[in-house]
Amino acid sequence: MSLRRSERIFRKTSRRLPNEIFALIIENLTDELTSLRAAGLVCKDFAALARPHIFREIRLVGSKHIDSFTLVKRFEHLLRYSSHTSFLRNVIRILEVQTEYLETDDKGDSVVYLFQNLPSLVDLRMSHPNPACFRTIQMSLGGTLQELRIQNLTLETPEVCQQFQTMLNSLTALRVLVMHFNTAVEQPFILPHSLKVASFPYAGRTALRNIGRGLESSLHPPTLRAIFLGHSPMERDLDCSAIWKSISVDTQVILDLGFAFGEAIDWFLPGLECPAPYAYMFQSGCPSIYSLYTKTSRRCTRNLHRYKCMLRPG
Repeated sequence: MSLRRSERIFRKTSRRLPNEIFALIIENLTDELTSLRAAGLVCKDFAALARPHIFREIRLVGSKHIDSFTLVKRFEHLLRYSSHTSFLRNVIRILEVQTEYLETDDKGDSVVYLFQNLPSLVDLRMSHPNPACFRTIQMSLGGTLQELRIQNLTLETPEVCQQFQTMLNSLTALRVLVMHFNTAVEQPFILPHSLKVASFPYAGRTALRNIGRGLESSLHPPTLRAIFLGHSPMERDLDCSAIWKSISVDTQVILDLGFAFGEAIDWFLPGLECPAPYAYMFQSGCPSIYSLYTKTSRRCTRNLHRYKCMLRPG
């Protein structure tokens, strides 16, 4: 009897700290996934507070053991059919997905379903997207997406270019755009007015010209804080003059000259006596497309010290 009474007393008095204190504890563990998982096992309150941090970022990237399509299908099944994981819809803020295996309609439907059912998504990272992805992003994420990173994007026809432009027009909250893309279609790319950081690594001649023409012709061009341009080893005689004429006086210019250091200087620099207050050049290998924005400042500082190539126009 005394044991049962002591248990009742413990249950009544054990909860003395408010949720705000628990929230502070969890927030201090946001960068330590293992600790977050352990904290989520302490009690139901800790589990509820830890879930948004544990499942904040989801990576559906294939490996030698499992392909990306299988990962996407499994995750779709969790969202669609499991009541125990329905909370994921509202806590996932970053999604990285490989779509090179999803080019057929039946496979692409799974990716479309994910985009349509993740209302809290603000950061999307994808590779080899198809036009169906453009339409779904436009309809489901247009007003909420803040960061978009696209790798290996090929815009082969004017119709596909127009679909991609329509998607860009819908991204009214976009602040960061990283695109590794190629195109042979001469068509201006109008960047979203809300954009603050733009990165175009390994961009070809036509792609750079389209970006410059878009900046020149836009009625409401973005006020960029930084623009990153990288040299494509397959392209020569690049022309960035339209870009230099269109950027703000406060825009930081960062150039990755790749391995063709001397030639790339001649391609990139003409016209850089524009209002840009400072520009950085550095030579690197092939940095990951997803690290270009988050590590730009650190990489530039390290490489500038190494190559002594800081430019101060004017």
